[in-house]
This record gives sequence, structure tokens and C-alpha cells, in this order.
Amino acid sequence: MATIFERYGADDIRHLIARYPLAWVVTPDGEEASLLPLVGVFDVTGR
Repeated sequence: MATIFERYGADDIRHLIARYPLAWVVTPDGEEASLLPLVGVFDVTGR
């Protein structure tokens, strides 16, 4: 049985970053949050 992360490949990650280029980063207590850019760094094979 595949784990949750084995279902997704490099194409899925590239698509996710292209579609949603910003991510909310929240402190553990939930008191503060910042919207930060996702920057994909891929090799020649797209990984």
C-alpha cells in the first residue's frame, strides 16, 4: 500500500507551485502568520 506522499510526483509539485505560488507559514501557537513565496528549484529532469 502506498503512503500519502508516494501518490505524488515531481509534475504534481511543479503544478502545485505554479498554481499556488504563495504559502501561509504559521507559528506553532497560531499567533503569527506570513505569506511566503514558494520557489521551485528543479534539475534538468524536472525533479
